[in-house]
Amino acid sequence: LKYPLLVVKVEDEVTGTGNLVNSLIFGITEKGDEVQILRDWELLLVLNGLSAKAASATGPVSPPTKELVERLRSSFEGVISEYAPEMQRPAPWPEILLVPSCDGSEE
Repeated sequence: LKYPLLVVKVEDEVTGTGNLVNSLIFGITEKGDEVQILRDWELLLVLNGLSAKAASATGPVSPPTKELVERLRSSFEGVISEYAPEMQRPAPWPEILLVPSCDGSEE
């Protein structure tokens, strides 16, 4: 993992319509100043591409910060209706923040 990756769950805040509550999963990452939003299948490709070695790394990690989570989440809120057009009031909920190792390795 080269960049922090925030996994968010999006649910529609509208209730009482008799419809099933549906949810969507997205990944949000920053590459420099550019925010990239990954749909569920793109997120799975990234996660499946991580090696078992990287997934079990116990070395030092960049400290996850509240500011990073908030920055990624808020960047997604601005375009969320493009990614969840069927929802009336989509709301993103951060689920997990994955951070790259600080040791400089590629995995």
